[in-house]
Amino acid sequence: MGNPGGHARGGGLCFLGAEKNRTVLTSGPDHRHCPKACLSPVLLTYFPLVWQLFAHGIPSSKGTPKIPQKLGLVVEGLHANKTLQQGTHSGHHMKVLTFPHAHFGPRRQKRDWVVPPISIPENDRGPYPKTVAQVKSNKNKEIQVFYSITGRGADEPPCGMFIMDRETGWLKVTGPLDREQESHYVLFLHAVSSTGNAVEDPMETVITVRDQNDNRPEFTQAVFEGSVMEGAYPGTSVMQITATDADDHENTHNADIAYTILSQDPSLPHSNMFAINRDTGVISLLTTGLDQQSVPAYTLTVQAADLQGEGLHSTTTAVITVTQSNPSPPIFSPTQYVGEVFENKVGAGIVRLKVKDADTPGSPAWKVVFSILNDRAGLFTVTTDPKTNDGLLKTAKGLDFEATQRYILYVTAANTVPWAPSLPTATATVTVDVLDMNEAPVFVPPIKMVEVPKDVVVGQEITSYRARDPDSLQGQRIRYQMRDSPSHWLDINSETGVISTRASLHNDDMENHTFLAIVIAVDDGQPPATGTGTLLLTFSDPDSPTADSHCLSTCQRGPELPALPKETLSSH
Repeated sequence: MGNPGGHARGGGLCFLGAEKNRTVLTSGPDHRHCPKACLSPVLLTYFPLVWQLFAHGIPSSKGTPKIPQKLGLVVEGLHANKTLQQGTHSGHHMKVLTFPHAHFGPRRQKRDWVVPPISIPENDRGPYPKTVAQVKSNKNKEIQVFYSITGRGADEPPCGMFIMDRETGWLKVTGPLDREQESHYVLFLHAVSSTGNAVEDPMETVITVRDQNDNRPEFTQAVFEGSVMEGAYPGTSVMQITATDADDHENTHNADIAYTILSQDPSLPHSNMFAINRDTGVISLLTTGLDQQSVPAYTLTVQAADLQGEGLHSTTTAVITVTQSNPSPPIFSPTQYVGEVFENKVGAGIVRLKVKDADTPGSPAWKVVFSILNDRAGLFTVTTDPKTNDGLLKTAKGLDFEATQRYILYVTAANTVPWAPSLPTATATVTVDVLDMNEAPVFVPPIKMVEVPKDVVVGQEITSYRARDPDSLQGQRIRYQMRDSPSHWLDINSETGVISTRASLHNDDMENHTFLAIVIAVDDGQPPATGTGTLLLTFSDPDSPTADSHCLSTCQRGPELPALPKETLSSH
């Protein structure tokens, strides 16, 4: 308003004058020409230095009180059509928070209303308490309204950071805020009558603490150490420097760190042997000329500055050790090897790989490590003999002759200290032949269950129980025998594995209507190998329903598994 008692025009309102805390406006272009204007004069209430506007209808001689309305006020000196949304208090712009109007009837009403966040800078010098915003209820035209706040920073820890004048609704902060401790506060604004009854629904507002650049970058280590081999190419990564900044990195540049190298000691053979990535802190070799004998190490002073390199800064030390290159890589002698190993053997030695290395025996540049290039299944392993530097090729898993009879492996040799980048890697070829072993025949299934009638006759064929020879490539013959058959009741054909009765079975030979026999299968390998199978017979009445045969799994529980379907033998 700037001119109490003067005239302000705009928006159809005319400024009549001002007295303490009171300003009168009318709708005419001049108060002398609008005593009977259709809009009665309104009372504009404001607080000192705060343009907090509330318009009230003042009864005219013939009119009736008007309903309070919000004003879109255009004042000379302000941009046109700008609604006064903020006031000033103690030299600061303030937000005015007004509770939303309540709606009645069938119109749907929002459950709550969240106002835009209020921003407060951290580390403000005050004085305190300092006004933040004012909250107003439209009900204060009718009754006396009292205001309060709840939430973190008010009545919850840290308590008392924010307070509210219960009569005026002024929200105040009581001391400086620290964004690094608390970046925002969620407060709930309340309005009650003198009797304590709520006159408005609680209104939520968010106080955000605006970051200031008050934290320097901090390095994650006191001293950073790295190494680079002499003869390395320019661009080779050496090490990485890292620093952190506690300031806001999402909404500001206060935590955007940029790295630079301030100095290099010694400055030989060039003063800029290394470069650092401004954003990542990765130090790399910039040029050639590293000589371990002349300069065994470099000391760099590195700076990290926030605000993308223009703000607060810190420095650290980076020590880069120049390592001697390995001029003499290992060489296989010979480069072709042949070995053999029996199948199914784990950890069996196959061949010893010989290497030559001109470096000092026992030194890191002399020690060799071996790798197999084409052993994805992990069937083999190569260890290093610490005394001779030879490679010992062994099986890591059992091999299967029937699956693969020969392997061709490619083995590389390298030192624990890398050699010059231009030198090739030594490679040897190893041929491994797998030797066959005579494996025992395997009954399928290992336990077989068959159901037979009680009146089975002598010489009756019951079932066939055969074994499989894992040595499928040898073409061996298998012969069958009954090893354990009570009362010699069963007989087996040695060639076909067909089992039949050879005598009458007595009840004493049965236990719980079951009969167990052991069958063996012997191949003609050198030496012969023997496998065993279990035959479990259960007896039923001739008139009982038949069921299809079913073989037990390899659980080896014998008579404890009678619940599976059984092979039924007809007595006819």
